[in-house]
Amino acid sequence: MNISLLDFLLALIASSIIIFGLILAIVLFLKKSGNRTSFILLGLLVLVASLVLIDDLILLIGLPGQFNQLYYLPLDFGLMMGPLQFFYFKSKLRPAYRFKGNDVIHFLIPSVQIAVLLYVGFSSVSFKYSVWQNGFMDTFLLVVSILFPILCSLYGFKSFLLLRKDIIGKKGWKNQLHTWLTRFLYVLGVLILVQTLFLIVKPLVISAQEVLSYLQFTLLLLLLLWFSIKAWQQYFPQLIYVGPNLNKTNTLQYIAGTEEDIFKKKTEALFGQQQIFTNPDLNLDILKKEYGLSRRKISEMIKTIYGKSFVEFVNGYRVNYVMTALKNGEHKSLTLLAIAFDAGFSSKSTFYRTFKQKTNLTPSEYLSNF
Repeated sequence: MNISLLDFLLALIASSIIIFGLILAIVLFLKKSGNRTSFILLGLLVLVASLVLIDDLILLIGLPGQFNQLYYLPLDFGLMMGPLQFFYFKSKLRPAYRFKGNDVIHFLIPSVQIAVLLYVGFSSVSFKYSVWQNGFMDTFLLVVSILFPILCSLYGFKSFLLLRKDIIGKKGWKNQLHTWLTRFLYVLGVLILVQTLFLIVKPLVISAQEVLSYLQFTLLLLLLLWFSIKAWQQYFPQLIYVGPNLNKTNTLQYIAGTEEDIFKKKTEALFGQQQIFTNPDLNLDILKKEYGLSRRKISEMIKTIYGKSFVEFVNGYRVNYVMTALKNGEHKSLTLLAIAFDAGFSSKSTFYRTFKQKTNLTPSEYLSNF
């Protein structure tokens, strides 16, 4: 293999970022707790972006010219990014949403791209040469490069509408989630701008195409790095729900009384007034920012004062939320599962198990009383 020093250094740097993205995708796939659907969708997004960069790197440093079998590798599935990003937003903003049959239509065009690349990519070198000679792949790749910013723009706009429709205001954690998701849209906008700009400029400046290709790849690599870092925050939600707009509990630190009294008052503010338990990502790391106490101290205080573990304590509030909603007749306009997810539950099984433990009734049996 013969590559220049510049290409070697670029490949070394790019490989480290791409490997980080691939490892992160696997970590997200294996995440057991929380909203599994959102983790899988985000993992797929990171995986697709990483594979696209691998394909771009192979082409940029000229490996197909030395190893003909590397032509048209089935790696660039970029058209999947728009729909995946949209459904990821949907899973975060509407946890009760489940895929429907007509959702398949969103993946028809990306599926055509995948099918063609898989067929050509695993074909013989002679076949790859023939589709290059007759211009089929040139035309196909040009169409894909045009469709990419179009589809990303379309699904980016649909995601923006989802954010607009989602209710913001009473729950500080929801505002933080919106801020975090909005940054995703900003990066998507930059990605669309970069791809559109180079799609227009590169054919016009033929003499500088190589330089432009390096510049384009570098910008995309930086976007992947930023995107991977933001996705890493999804694995540790306490990195998302931070900032002065979360919950204004800092004023409570001056409350007089015993340690238990202060803890009870803060708990009432967080769980009673602000309903922080409705955040499906709630964990002790988020609460320690609110109480100003360590994770261990919060667990001990909950056990001492309320006689429950942290998980039992939080889920107790969530079950009460569901019971109140059912008494108020919300089940007439919302499904039972939608109410459960609105209460902060992240899975159907956890909701049913917890509800029966607290009431000795299944949610359906409880609902039959109304």
